[in-house]
Amino acid sequence: MLEKPDLKDEVIIDCLHREYGIKGNALSFLPLGADQKSAVYRVVENLKRVYFAKLRSGEFDESAVTVPKYLYDLGIQQIIPPLATQSGRLWACLPPL
Repeated sequence: MLEKPDLKDEVIIDCLHREYGIKGNALSFLPLGADQKSAVYRVVENLKRVYFAKLRSGEFDESAVTVPKYLYDLGIQQIIPPLATQSGRLWACLPPL
């Protein structure tokens, strides 16, 4: 997605904190990728750790996160695996607006 979604940054930051325990204090939209249903963000936590967050709209296919995690677990280090939420899931949902 090349244009920032109509979504307040605070909603994303709150979700990252609630679901992943990430206390992001800086969120930047990155106009990357060809998928019109995905938005990419750079998340900085306490000016130290940097995360890559991907938001998807529309129907969600679990294989989009389970396959990369499986390949990474097999030892393919070129794969960026999804982080598990605090409850162990490989994805989280934003609250309805």
